[in-house]
Amino acid sequence: MPSSTIRRPRIDSLKLGALAPGELDELVDSGGADGQRFSEVDLEGHDLANVTLREVHLDGARSRDLQLRGSSLADVVIDRLDVPVLRASRSSWRSVRISESRIGSGELYDSNWRSIRIASSKLGYLNFRGSTVTDVIISDCTIDELDLSGAEAQRIVFEKCVIRSLDVRQAKLLDVDLRGVELHEVSGVQNLRGTIVDSGQLDLLAPLLASSIGITVAD
Repeated sequence: MPSSTIRRPRIDSLKLGALAPGELDELVDSGGADGQRFSEVDLEGHDLANVTLREVHLDGARSRDLQLRGSSLADVVIDRLDVPVLRASRSSWRSVRISESRIGSGELYDSNWRSIRIASSKLGYLNFRGSTVTDVIISDCTIDELDLSGAEAQRIVFEKCVIRSLDVRQAKLLDVDLRGVELHEVSGVQNLRGTIVDSGQLDLLAPLLASSIGITVAD
């Protein structure tokens, strides 16, 4: 019989020293920032593709279309981010904390996420297709659509979250704890191996699981 135990995410401590005030123009021109704080910055019109951020606090940033494709973030705190569109495919995120933020559409496919906390945020469509997502805690968040199709996800925990649509088609999941999710719809239920759900969620999943293996349920 499968065990109900699950390995928790391994979240590294953030390494943030004394941060100096950062200048947006310098960040754009140099292609990165190290040991700086950026407060209430308008990133509209700035292409931050391929930037490197190390030990950075980004507080109150906003942009209608934030470009972070191919970027690398490590030991970064992001508070009150407000972006209708986040383009961050093929990016690398390690030891990052995101809180009190709004992301409408997050293009995060083919990315690598490790040791991440997301809290108290409203998230629209998150596209993690083909990504590797390891050691993540998501708490007090609403997610309209979480697309993990073709992704490898390991040691993920959701706490007090709502996910309206979850897509795990062709995903490889291990130690993914969904018990803290109000789950509305799932695509690819046959790929839920490696997750843990509660009895209420099983009631939602049962007819989908039956259909996926050719069982007809009739009274």
